Amino acid sequence: MRPLLAACYFGPSQFERMAAVLRHTALKHCPGWEVRVERITPSTHHSPFGVASHTTNTQKLDWWADVVAKAPDGQQILLLDGDTIVLRPLDEIWALAFDVAYTMREPGARYPFNGGAVFLRVNDRARLFMRAWRDQNLRLLRTPAEHQTWKRTYGGCNQAALGALLELGTVRALGVQVLEIPCAEWNCEDSSWARELDAPGLARVLHIKSRLRHTVFRQMGADKTLEPLARLWREAEKESKRLEAKSA
Repeated sequence: MRPLLAACYFGPSQFERMAAVLRHTALKHCPGWEVRVERITPSTHHSPFGVASHTTNTQKLDWWADVVAKAPDGQQILLLDGDTIVLRPLDEIWALAFDVAYTMREPGARYPFNGGAVFLRVNDRARLFMRAWRDQNLRLLRTPAEHQTWKRTYGGCNQAALGALLELGTVRALGVQVLEIPCAEWNCEDSSWARELDAPGLARVLHIKSRLRHTVFRQMGADKTLEPLARLWREAEKESKRLEAKSA
């Protein structure tokens, strides 16, 4: 059974482009994997705070939980945000012992972890974990006061829900073997971009979010110091388009 990389995304065209580059880099660096990068239709979820990312991330988590629920026992799965690219092979993760592994930010970061990359070995515990995470996320989305409490420590909606599950002991009660792995290697995001810039080559997954996304697309808020990372994405898109044109 091949490992599965699963990611979903919404419009507009910018996210179509990012999805295409994620698909290309995943197939390039994980040739033995099944790669699913799917566009999904926005749902009717509503954020009381009026934050669009809370609703889209809630729908993403619904989709993730469904992927895991339908997967057979023993399936190895990486659930990824659609605004990522793969820079190096990922197979070494499966030498580690866990049911669920999530990525920890650099020491001193505002929030302790980033929920954009989750590795799982599918079993009943992993399915229960994803169901509990989805349900806690929906609970927070519908109870703004409780959401605000967890958001202060963990940020967002998915991350706030995961933090609540960990702190309240739900994950432990389910018997899930969790493993914390570094963002710097497995989900290089804003807290670890500087580390990758200083010593390139550690990151296996690069998260194209916030300032880096603005830099990639040369938008307001672009950060010139992130240009070397932005070039990685642009070069991957060019390569993807060359291969697409060659096969047409």
